[in-house]
Amino acid sequence: MVAALLTVVEVPKENRVLCGAEGRGHTVYRRIHVGQYGAALKVLGSDCFKRLDGQLDHGAATPRYGSPEDRALTDAERAMIVENTQRFIDRLEAERLQLAQQALDRRTAEDQQAAEREEANRRRFAAPKATLRHRLRFADWLADLTPAERETFDRMRRQSSDAMRKKFSIKDPEVPGWVGMLNHDARTAFESMQALPAAAADKSSSPFADLFGDTPTPKARDPE
Repeated sequence: MVAALLTVVEVPKENRVLCGAEGRGHTVYRRIHVGQYGAALKVLGSDCFKRLDGQLDHGAATPRYGSPEDRALTDAERAMIVENTQRFIDRLEAERLQLAQQALDRRTAEDQQAAEREEANRRRFAAPKATLRHRLRFADWLADLTPAERETFDRMRRQSSDAMRKKFSIKDPEVPGWVGMLNHDARTAFESMQALPAAAADKSSSPFADLFGDTPTPKARDPE
């Protein structure tokens, strides 16, 4: 029984090959079908193959390698299909794998280029937006943040609050006289982090590591 049609090829008429159908003994040169019958491979003429293709599984009549159109063989391939059909099929499989890898490499490169273009566009449009944001009053600046940015800012503001408590020995930086400085320093740290290239950002460090390190104690600011 035919497990699969592997390929359809042709050779010059003067180099025709023997059909492998039992009891036939004729030669073929066009529409040469290479089929897998169990563990064996057979080289058949198109008529002999048609007499057997009723045993093909559904969809198996499409060649595994190449198209239904004839593939012209070189002299070396013609010798290989006659002398060692399995070696010829192994070569087709190697070519298929190579083409598949090349296609994968192309898609990977195209995806990488698309990602780089998208990142470049994001940075190009983000720079003017960041400049405009920097000029906004705090309330307007806060309202302009996206939900994801607001979440990041709130986290950084909590970190800034903890740093102020330790540095200035205060119980609550949210009170008038301190909250303005809290908002200002959290905003400064957030904008500094946003300006860093993502690839160069050091995830192991905190933007608040030196926020209040050696600076003199500032005067309390009025709340905004």
